[in-house]
Amino acid sequence: MDLEAGLGQFHGTTRYYRDFTGLLFTDGVKYLADNAKCYWLLDLVGSYQSRLRNMRFQVWRLQVRDDRSA
Repeated sequence: MDLEAGLGQFHGTTRYYRDFTGLLFTDGVKYLADNAKCYWLLDLVGSYQSRLRNMRFQVWRLQVRDDRSA
């Protein structure tokens, strides 16, 4: 199953995970990190949490440009 199709199976979550910084994320985010090998993205999101700690829920969008930069 390709990554995009695999991500399509997640609606809500059945389990939450917490990384070493305390960042709480869903099973869909874990699937993405495991299958796209992008735990660096969780580290990046975690690095902003001191500024966003009062936001109870966050949605992050990664946009990849034609030149493959983000």
